[in-house]
Amino acid sequence: SKLDAFVIDAILRGSLDDNAPSSTSNDKSAAQNSSSQMKQAPSMAPDPNERSRDIRPKGRYSPGMFAGVKSVEDFASLLHVPLKAIPYIVPKDTPCLSKGCPHNALYRNNDSCPAHQRAWYPLRHKRGGDLLGPEFFRFKGKFRCCDCDMPSCKSAGYFPGQDCLYIPVTGAETVFNTPNLFTPENKQKFQKYKKFAVRLNAWHFLPDHRIKNHEGLWELDYDRNANDSFYDLEGNEYSFPPPCYDPRRFIEEEYFSESTRPLDCWAGENGVTKMPAWMLNILVCDARHEAAIQKENRERERRNYEKETAKLHEAKEEFDNNMKAAYIKEIVKLRAEKLELENMLEKSNKDLQACKDERAMPRRHKVCKFKK
Repeated sequence: SKLDAFVIDAILRGSLDDNAPSSTSNDKSAAQNSSSQMKQAPSMAPDPNERSRDIRPKGRYSPGMFAGVKSVEDFASLLHVPLKAIPYIVPKDTPCLSKGCPHNALYRNNDSCPAHQRAWYPLRHKRGGDLLGPEFFRFKGKFRCCDCDMPSCKSAGYFPGQDCLYIPVTGAETVFNTPNLFTPENKQKFQKYKKFAVRLNAWHFLPDHRIKNHEGLWELDYDRNANDSFYDLEGNEYSFPPPCYDPRRFIEEEYFSESTRPLDCWAGENGVTKMPAWMLNILVCDARHEAAIQKENRERERRNYEKETAKLHEAKEEFDNNMKAAYIKEIVKLRAEKLELENMLEKSNKDLQACKDERAMPRRHKVCKFKK
């Protein structure tokens, strides 16, 4: 429709056009800096310039709230969510559960749209709190989290695309003797209840101690029947691959050296972050919903005006009818009083005329009734 084309043209003109007005130059430079930062390997340390992610912002939606969004950065700022949480958004084909909401729900967001709830990304203190990317989120199928207690492993999230590696009984001693890998409570639990098998992510092991199989999944380069020796970075010898590698180094080497991040795929030729299709759909849907609400409000105002006007006409007509009835009643009353006064006056005139006639009669001699 014309509205959709207008909204998309305005969005793209404000976010991607090289010849945009000078007022948007600051926004472009900010987007370029953000895009260049996302291409680098993410730091595990908290960003002091980023909004606090210890609690989730409250959800709220009002028609037209996305009208000022011109970029991905504007979208994240409007929702009060970190920029790195935007790639986690995966729209569904079902509508939002909130009544009257025109947007679709998101996966992992309690069947709600991004405006009504912000539960699609993990918080800072949860697994995956560093928001390294969607590939570090929980994948489909049966899986098990890493049993270690390292903060860097927990904040990184889930290992991309595969389950944790099973640690055989022959490697339990080496694993439990690795410093800072388990808390004393968890170490005691695993050692006491031996039926619980230990599983660790592949990024805990040195590059020489892990290989990829024919399916492209990581596994340990270990054979229990072979008496091989394994060495850590300090040259200490072990009978099992020691889990002493830093998960941050693994992520930087395997996922941030040559591959392209999902958010970097949105970067345009001039460095401005492009909007994904689902975000454009949200903006267009919001604009259409706002236009529909405004039209409905205008129709409601028109109906209310017509209704009030009809009431005023009806009240005026009723007042006129009442005044007319009162006037007629008063006229009838006055006419009755006038007729009564005229009758009284006519009677008085007759009586007066009778008296005058009686006085005007000549006197006659009275004849005695006894006289013949």
